[in-house]
Amino acid sequence: MDTSPLVSIITVTYRAQEVLPLTLESVASQTLAGIEHILVDGASPDNTPGQIAAYAAQAPYPVRWVSEKDQGLYDAMNKGLAMAGGEWVCFMNAGDCFYTSDTLAQALDQATDTTDVLYGHTMMVDAQGRELGLRSHKKLPSSLHWRHFRQGMVVGHQALLVRRRIAQTYDLQYRYSGDIDWSIRTLKQAREIRHTGLIIDRFLEGGVSHTRRKEALKERWHIIRRHYGWLTALWVHLGIGLRFLLRGGKLR
Repeated sequence: MDTSPLVSIITVTYRAQEVLPLTLESVASQTLAGIEHILVDGASPDNTPGQIAAYAAQAPYPVRWVSEKDQGLYDAMNKGLAMAGGEWVCFMNAGDCFYTSDTLAQALDQATDTTDVLYGHTMMVDAQGRELGLRSHKKLPSSLHWRHFRQGMVVGHQALLVRRRIAQTYDLQYRYSGDIDWSIRTLKQAREIRHTGLIIDRFLEGGVSHTRRKEALKERWHIIRRHYGWLTALWVHLGIGLRFLLRGGKLR
C-alpha cells in the first residue's frame, strides 16, 4: 500500500519569525488529506527555527525540516524538492498563504491522470492582510504554455501545483529571476496544463531594491535569450523599457 503524501508543500525561510506563522496556519487549515510540509530554513538567527520545531512537534501531518546555511533562495528550494515525497509539489514561502482552507482540495479535484500542472491566480496582500488585487496585470492564459513566460512570471510559482516527477531543479547561476527559468523548463516537460480558475494564494507584497531590480533584469535578459532567442529578448525588453518610461520610472 502506497503511503506517500499527495502534496508536498515546500516553504523556504530566513529571518521569518514575523510572517511564518501566517503560512503555518494556512497549511494547517487545508482540508485536503495527504499533505506533507517541507520547511527549509537558512540557519536563521531569530526564532524561526524554534517556530518550525514547535510546529513540527504538533502537526497532524508529516513535517520535515532543516535549518542550515545555504547558497541562497534557489538552493534552499532545491533542498525542499529533494526532500519532497509527494506526487505534487507546491512552493508556499514564508508570509504566503493559500487563499482558502479548501484551495488544495478544489485544485487537485480538477486533475486528471494526464494533468501535470495546475495553475491559478495570486492575490496580492499588504502587511495587514488587506487585498491589493490580483497579481496578473493581464488575464491569465486559458491554456498556459511555456512560451507565455517570455513576458516574465505570468503565473507566480506559489500559484503552480506541479507533479514532482517533472519539477526541475533551480539553476543556481540565477539569484533573482530563477523562477522564470524554472517555470519554462518545468512546463516544457508537462503533458497537460490546466487552469483551475481559482485564486490559489495570497502573496505578501514586498519591496525590491533598485540594485536587485537591475540584477533581476540582467538575469531575465539572459533567460529570455536562452529560451526564446535574441530577437524575442530584444523585443520583450524594449517593451519593459517603454513601460518603465510610461510609469514614470517605476517597474512592476
